[in-house]
Amino acid sequence: MKLRLLPVSIIAIVCVFSAVESIAAACEPDGVVKFMCGPVSPEDLAAIPQSPWIIASGMENDGYLYLIDSRDYSSSVLFPTETSRSRQDNTIYGACPGPAPGQFRPHGLSLRPGRDNTHTLYVVRHGAREAIEVFELDNSGASPTLSWIGCVLAPDTVGLNSVVALPAGGFAVTNFQIAGGELWEWQNPTGWSKVPGSETPGPNGIEVSADGRWFYIGGWG
Repeated sequence: MKLRLLPVSIIAIVCVFSAVESIAAACEPDGVVKFMCGPVSPEDLAAIPQSPWIIASGMENDGYLYLIDSRDYSSSVLFPTETSRSRQDNTIYGACPGPAPGQFRPHGLSLRPGRDNTHTLYVVRHGAREAIEVFELDNSGASPTLSWIGCVLAPDTVGLNSVVALPAGGFAVTNFQIAGGELWEWQNPTGWSKVPGSETPGPNGIEVSADGRWFYIGGWG
């Protein structure tokens, strides 16, 4: 599928005061501002549709996916755990060498809504390998569960940052290179392809329009 690109360069300056940091560490409200407790060094968020649940990625230690309850602002580790499940989909992810829960180091997240409370979660992964890890998310029970179903290894020259599920299938990622990165798209069974005309300094966050015609990129250039 040929996609048109709309680059958006964003320069953001965030001032964080020590008083606010100490409040956040204690998980105490600061007026109308409330803090979701638990996740350390969160990188990205993915809201589960029609639910109070939010998934956050954190890169401390080996890295974790956290499950956050927006009703009471509590959180718990969702992956990896001692009860983590894997069920590789060899039809789509047959080239994946298998699960590797250690040295996870998750970064960008994207959730593809599905049917019957079953969704697909794409996770940028560093650590043991540079890849997109793919999970089936089941939200039919009291709280969501994850099953690892496969991975897509990144091209050798690509440093992954963010990922977005594409409306017609597959996903796109940013190759974060300050001097000049670009977007890559992955589809089954054709694999990786560079998005023409997507070259831009330091591509970071990425989103796609509902019709799949436009990419929106947060860049550092």
